Amino acid sequence: MTRVFHGTLQEFQFKLRTNALFREMDENYPRVVGHSPGPSERNSWRASLPRLAGALQLAELPDDVHIALEERVPYFGKRMDVCLFGHTEREEPWTVITELKAWGEALATPEGSVCTAIGGGLQAEPHPSEQVHGYHEHIEDFRRAFQGDDRLGLASCAYCHNYPGIIPDEGLFHPQFDRIREDSPCFGERDAELLARYLRVRLRGGRGRQVLEAYDERGIGPSKQLIDHADLAIRQQGVFRLLDEQIPANRKILSAVGSATHSRRKQVILVRGARAREVGDRAERPGGDPAEGAERQPGDGLGGLHAWHAAYPGEANRRAGEIHRLLLEQATGRTGRADRRRGPPDPREVGAAGADRTAADDQSGGGTHPGGPSDGLLRGRKPDHLAGGGG
Repeated sequence: MTRVFHGTLQEFQFKLRTNALFREMDENYPRVVGHSPGPSERNSWRASLPRLAGALQLAELPDDVHIALEERVPYFGKRMDVCLFGHTEREEPWTVITELKAWGEALATPEGSVCTAIGGGLQAEPHPSEQVHGYHEHIEDFRRAFQGDDRLGLASCAYCHNYPGIIPDEGLFHPQFDRIREDSPCFGERDAELLARYLRVRLRGGRGRQVLEAYDERGIGPSKQLIDHADLAIRQQGVFRLLDEQIPANRKILSAVGSATHSRRKQVILVRGARAREVGDRAERPGGDPAEGAERQPGDGLGGLHAWHAAYPGEANRRAGEIHRLLLEQATGRTGRADRRRGPPDPREVGAAGADRTAADDQSGGGTHPGGPSDGLLRGRKPDHLAGGGG
């Protein structure tokens, strides 16, 4: 089981109105995560899902669009808040990942994160657009439904339904986040209609069950050669994905290193992590067995490359030898081959003109799909006639 709830929009709306949705999520949560949801998790559902439901009603989507809540991220202990499945009017299959945030305030930091109040204190967090785009890229790498010529369309966005800011401000709509908001738009409290429009152009064709079945049936598998990742990493290029709390932690470390370099003074950095047997908030018994009712996914409790190695042992062993050979070549300076380059350009990058591109120039509509829908939005930047609102 990879999700806490899934059903048609009609089922979602009915269960939400009758208060049955939260009971069902409470019951299913341990089978996906391994333990019961905590108070903060339950509170977030009750705060955010009704606000999402309002935007979905504005979008006037067909009843047979499918929705998944708390969808597990492959080889990672976290979950995506919402995944929506459907077709465009041109019969193109699409999935839209939506991150929900109840933040009322946020302040951009010089390191590229945002500072917000969580649990009674201030905490550095990745920008919601950066967080959801990390999920977007990660499942492109590991979900076969988003690989190959017949891949499903994929888009991602964040809905910060309590955030009242307008463009530009010193928080979520600070100019430093313009580029990531192009890839994965961030919608604020004032932007329910814009979010509805974003969803409508990708999902108004309905028939979400077919898309969800393709998503599940094609399964999990790496889309890139592990040796390519190793090659680029050795050449000091950033190819590995950072998700959630890894992002601000990485920025803090880089900032401390830069400060130490300039001041010529030593600094000590302490990094506190989860126990090796746990990934994210998945709980396991002291003996190492999964918690009662929890279903194992490929690589649970191993993380990263260990998870991939467990799922694909033969291929991983072959590539491990390749990595070892590459390391020796790099150490001795004898590569014996030309530098590797990236493969075909990402469809999201074709024709991109940077953060100052106008809404009329945007043909990709903030997703990954050949000939994908265009909703006239600059993936988070508003058209001129709507520039008075946030997000």
